[in-house]
Amino acid sequence: MVSIQKSNEIRYLHYLLVFTFLLSAASELASQNSTKMMVRARCTETEKQALLDIKRSLVDTNGRLSSWGNSHDDENCCQWSGVGCDLHTGHVTHLNISYLNYFDQDHPRSQSISNISHSLIYLRNLQYLDLSCNIFSIPVPSFIGSLTNLVHLDLSGADFQGAIPDEIGNLSKLNHLDLSSNSFGSSPIPKFIASFSSLTYLDLSDNQFSGALPDQLSNLSKLHYLDLSYNMLQGRIPNSFGVMIGITYLNLSANHLKGVLPNSLYYLSKLRTVDFSHNNLTGNLQDLLYLLPRATLQKLWISENQLTGSLPDITRFPFLKELKVDSNQLNGYLPKVFEHKSVLQSLELSHNNLQGSLPNFTRFSFLENLDLSGNKFSGSLPDFTGCTSLKNLLLGGNKFTTWETQSIGKLANLHQLNLSRNSINSTISEYHLCKLYNIKLMDASFNSITFNMSSEWLPPCNLQELFLASCHLGPLFPKWIQNQTDIIGLDFSNTQILDTIPLWFWDMSTRMQRLDLSSNKIKGSFSSIPLSIEEIDLSSNNFEGQVPPIPPQSSKIDLSHNKFSGNLLPMSKVEGTTLSFLDLSHNSLFEWIGQNLTQLYALILKSNHFYGSMPYDLCHLSNLRFLDLSKNSISGNVPQCFSNLTAMIENTTGITDHYYTATYGINFRQAIFSYFDDAFAGWKGKERECGTIGDKKTFCSEGQIYAFLTTFIADIEGDYLIQFHNSAWATRILAVSVMMHPVHEQQNLNRLNHIMKLPKRTLFRAIAYVMNCI
Repeated sequence: MVSIQKSNEIRYLHYLLVFTFLLSAASELASQNSTKMMVRARCTETEKQALLDIKRSLVDTNGRLSSWGNSHDDENCCQWSGVGCDLHTGHVTHLNISYLNYFDQDHPRSQSISNISHSLIYLRNLQYLDLSCNIFSIPVPSFIGSLTNLVHLDLSGADFQGAIPDEIGNLSKLNHLDLSSNSFGSSPIPKFIASFSSLTYLDLSDNQFSGALPDQLSNLSKLHYLDLSYNMLQGRIPNSFGVMIGITYLNLSANHLKGVLPNSLYYLSKLRTVDFSHNNLTGNLQDLLYLLPRATLQKLWISENQLTGSLPDITRFPFLKELKVDSNQLNGYLPKVFEHKSVLQSLELSHNNLQGSLPNFTRFSFLENLDLSGNKFSGSLPDFTGCTSLKNLLLGGNKFTTWETQSIGKLANLHQLNLSRNSINSTISEYHLCKLYNIKLMDASFNSITFNMSSEWLPPCNLQELFLASCHLGPLFPKWIQNQTDIIGLDFSNTQILDTIPLWFWDMSTRMQRLDLSSNKIKGSFSSIPLSIEEIDLSSNNFEGQVPPIPPQSSKIDLSHNKFSGNLLPMSKVEGTTLSFLDLSHNSLFEWIGQNLTQLYALILKSNHFYGSMPYDLCHLSNLRFLDLSKNSISGNVPQCFSNLTAMIENTTGITDHYYTATYGINFRQAIFSYFDDAFAGWKGKERECGTIGDKKTFCSEGQIYAFLTTFIADIEGDYLIQFHNSAWATRILAVSVMMHPVHEQQNLNRLNHIMKLPKRTLFRAIAYVMNCI
């Protein structure tokens, strides 16, 4: 028995060795055959020369074609980058020459490609052609239409210009066509595109196509992907679109489409993504949702239209992940209860007219983004227990009145919380915020929320932006922020703080870019502003002492309505500052030194203790458009060097909203701030401010102006002031303060007229405007 068993084992090992040998031999033979096939797959000389001609006609800034014909060892063009060949015949079938001279913000724009070699037509077997992401700046070459074997053509983002040649209509085998992001002019979508019956993918977005949506597109019955966004298409969505029953992606956003959606959309049962945003579509949201397939719909974007109605129970769409219906005309209420668990990740309903109380969102465990801002929701903040994925909770600009739930404070993944501009009148403690480990932005501004935090509590997060304007934080400066060393933007304005700024605050502010502590009663002095500050507003407090030096990165500083005193010597020591707005009004300053502030746009020194003649340093501020020296003790004539203030003369009309930007906050976004040209008139210590009063503009006849001046000259004792910030006529003098004495009244008017090169009539109108004559 033992010998038989050993004999069987030997026989088994023999068979195994034979099988392994045969398998190895077969594998080697297959490898040799494959190698021979690859060796045979050499491109033809004609196609090789055609490729070299194409290379010579292109601008390859990025070196994508560096492997083409560089050495004798690399004569097989099938091995070149971006080239693919048929394994049997060696004919070139694939050609990808994208990103040759593509640029971005980190790389300056390179030379455009002014030509594509006609030798492209010798690649007669070409099936795949990609010329995307280049800078051609020429029309699409008509000879591309001779490549009739093409099934894939990508010309996207290539800066082709002019009309698409009709010859492209010869490419009847195409199943993928991408012509997006070019400049084809304001012309209709070419009719021949509807003849590509094999198309499954069509992208014509981000061009300038105009006119109506062609009915003929319904001929593309095999289409799965259609993107016509960012054009100038008009009219209604054709009812014939319902024939494209295989479509899964439909994007018609950013056009001028209008009207109610056709009922035929009901037959598009495979739709997954729909984007109709940025149009003028009308109708009821509930009716629209009825048309779309519940079983497949994943994303619906229909922002910035004119839809009405309310939101139905969207949990009936089992696969819906994103719903964006912001900036429409929705009204009514949200469902009282969401009945089913949902996979929804983003719900945006902001800037509508929805009202009532909010339901609980406990069934939305996948929800990451909830934006209901800018509506009329009221009552208490709802329960968010179970929303463990929530990152952005935006409820600002509503009418909520109470914050009772502590569920918000348990959203450990929350990044942004915005409750600003509501009517919340509640007292919250650390238990309302205790588990916000990842929050970066919190905005509860313009509510009546009282923050009653334990003196020992410190937040478990690293905030970047904290905006609590008009909440109740005082009377002491809140200690609970002292561990927030990553703060970039902080707004504690009008928060009833009566304290001094603690030393630890300046230590934690090394990264701060925007700081607003205005409209409190904070007292004390400080010797410096953090170097990182771009905007600071400490106005309407009780600060005293000397004005601190200006950080070189600052663009706006408002220290008005305080008790600062002395001269502005510290400011003269700053070189290279970008400061554009400086308000030091209503303090006790007496000497201006600031000739280095050459970027100043607006300078307000009103109601200080400046005296004597106008400082000549002002003449160095060539960018100045606003200047307010009123309610000081300045005397004498307007300096002749005021003619250097050339920025005050502009050939534009009307009251202007001036914008300036500041970069700060999460992801270093840019915020845009603005201020209006205003006009002031100060007479005998009285101030009158005028600008746009409703829709009313102010005008006076020259006779009324003379009468007005005569009355005041006869009555006045001492100096009087005419100051204006906006003439609102042919020439805008955005800011000029003129201290005039009755004896020199006409002299100063003539001097001003000469220096600023104003027509006499314009000057009279400006004076009339600031006098608010109606």
